[in-house]
Amino acid sequence: VQSNNTNFGTVSGGGTYNYGATATLTATEKTGYHFVSWSLNGSGTLSSTTNKTTTLTVTGSATVTATFEINTYTVTVSASINGSVSASPTGPTYNHGTTITFTATPNEHYEVLHWTQSLNGGTATIIQQGGNILSVTATANATYKVYFKSSLAQARATAGGEVRITGNDIGLNNTSATVTYTAIAYNGYYLIGWYLDNTLYSSTANTITLTQVEAQSICVIAVFSTNQSETPNYTFTREETTTISSSIGGEARMVGYSGEYNETILIATVQKGYKFTGWYIDGALYSTYENITLDTNNYKGKVIEARFELINNEDINDDLNN
Repeated sequence: VQSNNTNFGTVSGGGTYNYGATATLTATEKTGYHFVSWSLNGSGTLSSTTNKTTTLTVTGSATVTATFEINTYTVTVSASINGSVSASPTGPTYNHGTTITFTATPNEHYEVLHWTQSLNGGTATIIQQGGNILSVTATANATYKVYFKSSLAQARATAGGEVRITGNDIGLNNTSATVTYTAIAYNGYYLIGWYLDNTLYSSTANTITLTQVEAQSICVIAVFSTNQSETPNYTFTREETTTISSSIGGEARMVGYSGEYNETILIATVQKGYKFTGWYIDGALYSTYENITLDTNNYKGKVIEARFELINNEDINDDLNN
C-alpha cells in the first residue's frame, strides 16, 4: 500500500496475507490536505474506493495507492463604503498555506479603521486595527472586510436641534490643533448630552472642543430631548448614519433628524476671507448651494463635507461681502 505523495498523507495496512484474507487499509491526510480515492493495481476487490478506511479481499499480489490532494479554500475580501480593496494573488480560490495580501485604498479624506475576519461562515471579528495592508494565510474558507473612517472631524445631531462644526485643517494630525462643536436646541428641546461614537462624553455644555487627533477618530453626536432631566441613551452605527464635516474657512451645520424624519437640512456658513466651494459627499462635489436638504436614507455611512477656500486677489471683486 502506498501514498501518491508522502508529503500529503500516509497509509497503512500493507503486508503479506494468505489467500482469501481481508486486509484493512487506512489513509491519513496531513494538515492542509485531504484524501481523494484508492486505486488498485493487481488482484483483489476493494470494499470502497472513496472511504479513508477500506478493505481488500486478497486473491493475489496487489498494489493499492491512496491519492491525496491539497485543500483549496474560498477567501473573499470586500470594503465598506468610502474605499476599495484588492487581493494579491487574485482569488477567490486559494491552496492551503497561500499567503494573501490585501491592499485597501481609502477614498479622499478617509483612512482604514479596522479589518474583520469570518472563518467558515462564523461571526466576523476584528483582527487588525488600521493599516492599508493585511496579510493572511489561507487555512479555511474565510471572508474579510475593511472598514474606513474619515480623517476629517465629523458631527451629527438627533432630532430637536442642530450641531455646528467649525472648519478644520484636512488630514491634520496635530495634537495642538482643535475642533469646536456647538449644539443648538430648538424650542421645547434641551441638549441632554454628547456622544463620541457610542461613548457618553463627560461634558453637557453647549460647546465642546476636541483635539484634531481626537476628532479624526470619532463622530461627535449632539443628543436632544424634550425632557431636560432625561439620561442620554444612544447607539451610534457609523455605517448607518450620515455625518457632516467642514474644511477650514467656514462652518457646517446639520439640523437634527430621527428615523421618522429623514429630511436633513445642511447649512454652510462662510468665514471672512474665504468663499464656499461646495458640499462634497465622500470627496465628490454634490452641490454649490450653501443650504441644501437631503434624504439621509440615501447617504447612510457617508460624510458630507462643506468646503471653503481662501479668496484670491483676482476673486476679490466677486466676493466683496467676504
